[in-house]
Amino acid sequence: MGRFRLVRLLLTAVCVSLLGFSLPATGATLDPRLQSLINAPAPDGEIPVIVTFRGGVEPMSLRDEAGKRQPRLASLLKERAASSQKAARDFLRSRNIRDIKNLNIINGLAFTAGVDTLRELSARADVVVMSYDEVIYPPEIVPALTAGPAESNISLIKAPELWSLGYAGQGIVVATMDTGVDATHPDLGSRWRGGNNSWFDPNEEHPTPIDTDEQGHGTSVMGVILGGNADGAYIGVAPEARWIAVKIFNDAGEAPTSSILDGFNWLLDPDGDPATDDAPHVVNNSWGFEEAPNICDESVTFLRQSVAMLKTAGIAVLFPAGNLESDSLSEEAPFYSSIAPASYPESFAVGSVWTITSPTIISNFSLRGPSACDGTIYPEMVAPGEAIKTTGLTAAAPYQYVTGTSIAVPHAAGAMALLLSAFPDTRIDELEAALKSSATDLGPVGADNSYGYGLLNVRSAYDLLNVNTPPPAPQPLFPADGADGVVLPVTLSWDILPDADGDAVTSEVRISTYADFRDSTPITVAFSGMPASGMLFAGAGGIFIPLFFAARRRNSRRWLGAALLAFALLLLLSCGGGGGGGGSAPAPAPAPPETERSLSLSGLTPQTTYYWQVTAVDERGERTEGPVRSFTTAP
Repeated sequence: MGRFRLVRLLLTAVCVSLLGFSLPATGATLDPRLQSLINAPAPDGEIPVIVTFRGGVEPMSLRDEAGKRQPRLASLLKERAASSQKAARDFLRSRNIRDIKNLNIINGLAFTAGVDTLRELSARADVVVMSYDEVIYPPEIVPALTAGPAESNISLIKAPELWSLGYAGQGIVVATMDTGVDATHPDLGSRWRGGNNSWFDPNEEHPTPIDTDEQGHGTSVMGVILGGNADGAYIGVAPEARWIAVKIFNDAGEAPTSSILDGFNWLLDPDGDPATDDAPHVVNNSWGFEEAPNICDESVTFLRQSVAMLKTAGIAVLFPAGNLESDSLSEEAPFYSSIAPASYPESFAVGSVWTITSPTIISNFSLRGPSACDGTIYPEMVAPGEAIKTTGLTAAAPYQYVTGTSIAVPHAAGAMALLLSAFPDTRIDELEAALKSSATDLGPVGADNSYGYGLLNVRSAYDLLNVNTPPPAPQPLFPADGADGVVLPVTLSWDILPDADGDAVTSEVRISTYADFRDSTPITVAFSGMPASGMLFAGAGGIFIPLFFAARRRNSRRWLGAALLAFALLLLLSCGGGGGGGGSAPAPAPAPPETERSLSLSGLTPQTTYYWQVTAVDERGERTEGPVRSFTTAP
């Protein structure tokens, strides 16, 4: 990440937590810098501010749905902001304040106003916090002193092992909040999602993707996440993922806090249409407040609320652990100094390990914990962060070797993309827990404040998430075990219980005159509609089952076609014969969740004892057999 300079006055700001604060019924809380400007003996000029209002949506109020995809959350935030800010907006219009930025994600507004207006605003009962709109500066890339093999970092975290399983980030969108992205780069251009919902410049300087940082910081970060192989080897962790980006740093190299908040706000709903789910799955932020170590929240508290809201919406948010800088850290805390926003409980912090000669040794610049926010392990984990080959600015140096925790964190962002392509319904907290639980332990045994939970190991995380719970054993319902005089045709029924992993479950039914089912071929029942229509089945004289399994054994379309034709004819006959009345049936109502299934059998022999068994089979092939039952048919 290199140097990341924050205005020195941040160090004197007062901590105001927006996730659980208590304020008086009237009047706003002002951060120290804004308070000093307003109280100046002869204030002049206009002041850029961020203001939050009462009545917003608290992330904790959505905790039951937190971590799931919530494309309509942005709409809820917009509606709440409109209702709670109406009076304040009227007031601002009456004071000729026109250039107002909507920050629905924190129920706030950003604008520039004179001291008199701000004094009046601070006394309003609907205002919660007023803060000076601090400016931060872009990170600097640290060139690597030694060049490593192009894929050494990618192989170290086991990403190619997921590629071989068919998971390379397909269907996943990763966003960066950075200096921009060079979309002309051959390893990145084709991976841009494109459209008017894939690039946002809150500073309104560039309508299309560009990286104006002379070192190409944002471009280098994106290369590690999903860069291609135009130079011969893949340089990105998830090369089949797609990217979108927010250019938070303007052409002067500054990022007002309001622009960062505006970027987070945009990421919740990039196209502004809550009916479409176009938000990214993962957001990489390769920046942090290195000049404010061991401080959880200051006047930039709004950022924590934004991170919490993104995570609530099912979007993973990552930050670098930070780099040691001799002019910013005291002798008492040279390494063990967490920085915000990485130290927020809602963030996922990543430190750096050396990559070439000692791939499991912590980088000497990587900051360590515990977290200044809640005292927990910091960082969450480590990833390669030294001598990493990645993309540079196409016109200057298409490839470069760089170092820093800001180049380590995109490895974890890419890993999340890989895992989400394999398990798209995974909640963010489950994803983070899998990454931490599966990390390769380094340093002292167990989690520690240097390596966190260990070195990123995406294959182990995949194996952990891929653990499957067998489906519940089906229990026969009818006929009762040992029943005698069962009238033909007979309808077998059994219960169907939900799968613990959410997999669809099919049922395999065996029926035979032998208790060991030596002459039986299983009948697959995948839905509840089969029992009502029935199915002709005449023991060894059946037609459909032999043809179907012959088709499976021979992998023959001709045999499969014959089997399906036989099934159609049998189904028609079992429905009562004939082709129906020629009219269209009304559309059926949505079926309730299944609780039982059944299968109607014709052609069984009278006065004969039959044995039957149902086996549940989930989507991953896990099988659970039910008990064997018997019945005897009527004469």
